Amino acid sequence: MDNGLYKVRFETPRGAGIGVVALQDGRLRGGDSSMYYHGTYTAAEGSFVADLVTNVHTIAPHKPSIFGRDIVHIHLEGTYIHDFAQVKGRAREVPEIDFKSTLTKLTD
Repeated sequence: MDNGLYKVRFETPRGAGIGVVALQDGRLRGGDSSMYYHGTYTAAEGSFVADLVTNVHTIAPHKPSIFGRDIVHIHLEGTYIHDFAQVKGRAREVPEIDFKSTLTKLTD
């Protein structure tokens, strides 16, 4: 996957959301209306793997975390084609909750 700004759609059985993620040379940074995320990723030969941490930047009682916790460590694996990726994973702190996400490139 190319470096750039990506729209990220994510969901768990507890809810769904949309944010943005910047991918740049193995580093991942992004956020949404109440959370921010940062971590690392690799993308090669159609395989995408990422490890990231989430944290709260704005307390939003009307929009709780889709994991039920503010700080989680997420491991993701999936595939990509050009500027689109589909990934699945779990958070270390709540391994019983499935997580899936899509990334779609917006701009360089």
